[in-house]
Amino acid sequence: MKKFNKEQEEKILKAIRDLENNTSGEFVPYISKKSDDYDEGTWFLATVLALVIFAFTAVASYLWLIPTQITFFELGLYSLILMGFGILLAKFSIPVRLLFVSLDKKYERVVSAAETAFLEEEIFNTDHRTGILLYISVAEKQVLIMGDSGINSQVKFEDWKEIVEIVVEGIKKKDLANSMVKAIQRSENLLKEHKFPASQSPENEISDRIRYRS
Repeated sequence: MKKFNKEQEEKILKAIRDLENNTSGEFVPYISKKSDDYDEGTWFLATVLALVIFAFTAVASYLWLIPTQITFFELGLYSLILMGFGILLAKFSIPVRLLFVSLDKKYERVVSAAETAFLEEEIFNTDHRTGILLYISVAEKQVLIMGDSGINSQVKFEDWKEIVEIVVEGIKKKDLANSMVKAIQRSENLLKEHKFPASQSPENEISDRIRYRS
């Protein structure tokens, strides 16, 4: 997964610092290449390919559509070869694996990974429970925003929808950096609208950096 260049990263960090200086929020961006290995996608593809070649070869042999009769041993061998090809194809290609995973299952894995990131990064560890996680899972093109209890007491899930859509659009247009800046700026406005004023003695409770997970 390609990281941001220095200029892009500085723009994002500046937007975070502005948000944290002007509100009581602590903003943590977390970019993950994928949220799961999706091994079931690998095995599903391999099994389908093996069954297809087995059925096709068996029928073709029975109907004399191929020059010689195929033995069951040969059928099994061809199926295993194609199964191995399917495993290799899926193993080295996340998009291929994701083709065989349901939308619900992908969303479930993204939520689970985001919850893990929230805990690992200790986003709950602020005086007024005002930490915010922006979790971006690139392979799935899914984005989640998780606020701590202090945030969630006033900002509802639906309020984040516009911000999530900004980042998703940026992923699709391969302009993630600028979309993140816009999303952070919109988050700042949202916090101001819901009365999260800056502290009189602002302290940076969570380090300002972009988290990457490959």
